[in-house]
Amino acid sequence: KSISIVINVIDFKYIDEMVSVFEKNLVPYELLVSKDNILEEFCLFKGSASEIKDIKNKNVMCTNMESDILSECSSYKINSIKVMNHVGENLIFNIKNTLENGNIYFIDENYNNSKELSLCLKYIKSRGFDIVKINKLLE
Repeated sequence: KSISIVINVIDFKYIDEMVSVFEKNLVPYELLVSKDNILEEFCLFKGSASEIKDIKNKNVMCTNMESDILSECSSYKINSIKVMNHVGENLIFNIKNTLENGNIYFIDENYNNSKELSLCLKYIKSRGFDIVKINKLLE
């Protein structure tokens, strides 16, 4: 049983704290970022369809987090994924109620989620789930 977790980067206010929790627990994660914050390594993109043509990094995967851009990604041969499990608040509650094999969770970067993250990761592991990178989950 496996799931993936993506941090929806909002304002970088809590990102260091959240990344630290993942790293301390030896758990892989992905980042969902805007065009101006695309990294060299794999990341997920949120933004408008008009910004897609400017993406040069082919390790990017598009999401429909901000708008419906999945068809535009396809025209530029950029892989895409539909956001189904978006967690803005109440991280532990949401995970407990939706934890299923194959789910990808998009967790907002915010104070509450950063405080609940460590306990949430422990809960997921206690239920027998592995947390893996999206590419591994999709294999």
